[in-house]
Amino acid sequence: MRDNLKGITKERDIVNAVKNYFEEKDALCIEEFWLPTDYPKQYKKPDLVIIPKWRTKNFKVKWEKDIPSLDATAIECKFIGTSDISILSALPQAIVYQQFFPKVCIACSGEENKQIRDFLERNGIGYIAVDGETVKERILPNEEANIFNPNFVKLNQEKIANKLVVLALGRWKFGDVIQIKGEHYGDFNVSSTTYGKGWVTTYPCRNNKAIQWSIITGYDFIEDPSYVYSGLNIEKPKKDYEKIFRRITVKDFLRLIKDLPEEYSCIYYKKERRKGQMNMKTLTIKKATQLTEEDIVKVKKYMTDKYGGYLGLFKMIWKKGFTENDSKRKLDEVERELGGLFEYLGKL
Repeated sequence: MRDNLKGITKERDIVNAVKNYFEEKDALCIEEFWLPTDYPKQYKKPDLVIIPKWRTKNFKVKWEKDIPSLDATAIECKFIGTSDISILSALPQAIVYQQFFPKVCIACSGEENKQIRDFLERNGIGYIAVDGETVKERILPNEEANIFNPNFVKLNQEKIANKLVVLALGRWKFGDVIQIKGEHYGDFNVSSTTYGKGWVTTYPCRNNKAIQWSIITGYDFIEDPSYVYSGLNIEKPKKDYEKIFRRITVKDFLRLIKDLPEEYSCIYYKKERRKGQMNMKTLTIKKATQLTEEDIVKVKKYMTDKYGGYLGLFKMIWKKGFTENDSKRKLDEVERELGGLFEYLGKL
């Protein structure tokens, strides 16, 4: 065992080093993967979730029955005193993550002693040692040694299956994403919402990046937060969408939406000054075919307001029981049904 090595002064240094290490191996590194658990906050979000080979042709989604499975590894990083103290302090979180992920690792600065190594190996938990920018996988995680009953683990993995569907279908439909920070990298973006525990992938229109194809999940104000939805999303940047809603007439917009199948729901609201978050008092959810001129007037007002607004048109594309082909078929339907509206708005 050695004390923490030079080059590491805080936990964030370890997170960054591990993230860089796996991204160089073409992995997707996620920093915002919230877990559906009632445990305290520190047990709800691993420092990193790693999905290997994301950017290569070797990436595959394994669908077991109706649940998509990704070869994901949760990593808990710690920097507290010596490496032994850091590892021991990370253990409670690592054990919780074993309920949700096939592989779990702890990342700290310095080597582990024999007693700790034996414990980690016996319980299937991996260990990553970080020395400055040097990262070494000293113990590989072993999902076969997971201390939890496999049936219990499977039950919990199903709870996060909807997030995996978002990643899997987004990857199939739109291509690559490098990082997750709620910012655009090329044409594809993945983010975690600022309210609730929702996830959204977006792919912007070529003519106006405020108009986006979206795949979303976890929105507890839609029909069911465990379902996955897809559709059209208009939220930001405000300077790009504001001109659309100043140019389009109420009757033209209503006509375009009324032609959609009854499966579609419309969501709109006004944003607040504070970080552009949702004003819950203005939140409206309706079937798209039930929208009135009064609704469209409100939408135009919110979207041209000082702080802007949000408009989404979505239909369900995955729930438990759907196969991969079911979801791909639904996603193709969305692209076909919203294609005209998507292009029309992008040219305004």
